[in-house]
Amino acid sequence: MNKETKLYLADALTGMAAVHDKELPAAAIGIWSMALEEYSLDDLRKAFNQHARTSKWMPKPSDIIDIIEGKDETTLLEIEGAAEKGFAAALRSIGAVGRYNTPRFDDPRVSRAIELMGGWQDFCDMTDREEPFERKRFIALYRRAWQTGDGPGKLSGSLDRREEIAVPCGNGEQKLLEEPLDPEFVENMEAF
Repeated sequence: MNKETKLYLADALTGMAAVHDKELPAAAIGIWSMALEEYSLDDLRKAFNQHARTSKWMPKPSDIIDIIEGKDETTLLEIEGAAEKGFAAALRSIGAVGRYNTPRFDDPRVSRAIELMGGWQDFCDMTDREEPFERKRFIALYRRAWQTGDGPGKLSGSLDRREEIAVPCGNGEQKLLEEPLDPEFVENMEAF
């Protein structure tokens, strides 16, 4: 932990202690520094601000760590709400773009959760009976993407995927081309 971060931590703790009418022994700041040494100044600022807004108690190091790592109750509720909105947006996208086209989501964690569920086609194949279970699975995967900071998933509809197609060149050789799947071909193949 650098000097600026240590100074901020000491000021934040002194301020929190004053607000909560608590005494703060000098040794306590050293313990706090050790417990929070791996976190950045920005992380600490956000966590202390959130704790000040949402709790009426003097924080413990574990409270601040939970906020930073997204494990506190307020953050979990925020994640849950965002995941529910993401799942609803994904369900709407099934009707809007179907399984053949690629959906676009404002929240990259929606794409990541769907990718971890098996991809867009699998998500589109979900039945009404499976939906409550898949919703829970989606929320858990969304939470994981939120907490780990996973980047956006790569989704593609059937028509947007590129398949290697061997084309005869006339001299007995074949050349590999990347071409989109023909929608009529896909429809005929699904009939089998």
